[in-house]
Amino acid sequence: MSARRSNSATGAVEKQSLDVYTVMLIVSAVALITACVLLSQELSTYGEFMKWWDTSSATSWAPPAEAFKAVVSRLA
Repeated sequence: MSARRSNSATGAVEKQSLDVYTVMLIVSAVALITACVLLSQELSTYGEFMKWWDTSSATSWAPPAEAFKAVVSRLA
């Protein structure tokens, strides 16, 4: 890192210039904000907000017990 330079006569300190890590931080922050906005737009195409988490109307399917028994008997 570069050292701060001070003017001994006025006591003022020069501002550091942007280094590569600061620029990468800014670029990554802009990318994250852009990704969040695009994700929210994509999710809004599927209906109301937070409705895709509601699984109360979901149904599950299980094979009949006879099919399970047939598979187990073939493996044994």
